[in-house]
Amino acid sequence: MSDLIHEGPKDPNKPPVPGEEKPTTERERMKKVYTYVAILFTVAFLLILWTFLMNQRSINEIKDGKTIAGKTVVVSGSGNVAIYAVQKITEMGAKVVAMSDSNGYIHDPDGIKLDIIKDIKLVKRGRIKEYAAQVPGSTYTEGFRGIWTIPCDIALPCATQNEITAAEAEEIVKGGAMAVAEGANMPSTPEAIAIFQKAGLLFAPAKAANAGGVAVSALEMSQNSMRYSWTFEEVDAKLQGIMVNIFHNINNAAKEYGMEGNLVAGANLAGFKKVSEAMIAQRLAVSRECWRRFCP
Repeated sequence: MSDLIHEGPKDPNKPPVPGEEKPTTERERMKKVYTYVAILFTVAFLLILWTFLMNQRSINEIKDGKTIAGKTVVVSGSGNVAIYAVQKITEMGAKVVAMSDSNGYIHDPDGIKLDIIKDIKLVKRGRIKEYAAQVPGSTYTEGFRGIWTIPCDIALPCATQNEITAAEAEEIVKGGAMAVAEGANMPSTPEAIAIFQKAGLLFAPAKAANAGGVAVSALEMSQNSMRYSWTFEEVDAKLQGIMVNIFHNINNAAKEYGMEGNLVAGANLAGFKKVSEAMIAQRLAVSRECWRRFCP
């Protein structure tokens, strides 16, 4: 019986059995999951940016009809969100000219070569400065904050919290940017956001723009509950619908409360309204109308 249970060591010269798959470690499986979620997460916040460009008005100009194609983009960071932001926005026709890590930033006027970035960061686990040594015409500068001195049409902060202070925001405005979409969690300080709003930039706040990670998690839970297996394209299509709906919710909330165009306020108001309505529906809170009716 033990001979039947224990097969002994595998013969390396033995031809593989048809249909037999190579064993996958838990690390490899989780890497695939993280990469999948990172791609969809990035697609989500770029969808929000695209929706803003199609729908939002600035102070002096109607932005309707403007597209991402042909725009110059600066992306801070070089982790999963930044890398797949570069990949997606390049597919949409824009040119990314700068990326960074915690040590410094690179500038490539001809456009970042993403295959080299992926090799440095995802394969070799190296530093961003290695890019400049491999790509003629590109430069590396110590200190990651200086990346925002590079002129661009669209700024995508995807590195870390509070990476854009008032000083960096002024540089972004001076560089002629028309839009900022937050990929990291709260990368812009309140002072920086105020500068963007005063200058009339299209500003996609993190709590709306990078909601894709949570949205994809909800879609994954739905698949598991219903025993479905959606393709990447199906999930992407559902995610696009979710993100477009988020834009309309926060845009409408800003209008409803007299702050049209202020999507930071719109995101806060829409979020609070959704939670408060759920609490009232579950009788965990009392609405103002109900309070006035029964407690005059």
